[in-house]
Amino acid sequence: MPSIKEIKDEINAVAHELINECYMLRHFHPAKETEINRVISQVITMQKDLIHRVNNPNGEDDPKALRTYYREIRDDIAKMAHLTAKVD
Repeated sequence: MPSIKEIKDEINAVAHELINECYMLRHFHPAKETEINRVISQVITMQKDLIHRVNNPNGEDDPKALRTYYREIRDDIAKMAHLTAKVD
């Protein structure tokens, strides 16, 4: 299981890449600015939520539940990565 620091780094890296992609989309498609700004806001909200969830895990006593908890966080990171698909 990866460390908490690695998970946080992954969350921040994905969020950073998505926000950069949104800024590029906004530059080339100014007509979609409000939609892209909404996606940027969602990415930032998800990033904060995921970092909070990583810092405050449920089921700290049960290693199996903890593994499942962090697996769900990784799944949510993948969902965050697909937010820019909403812009099209």
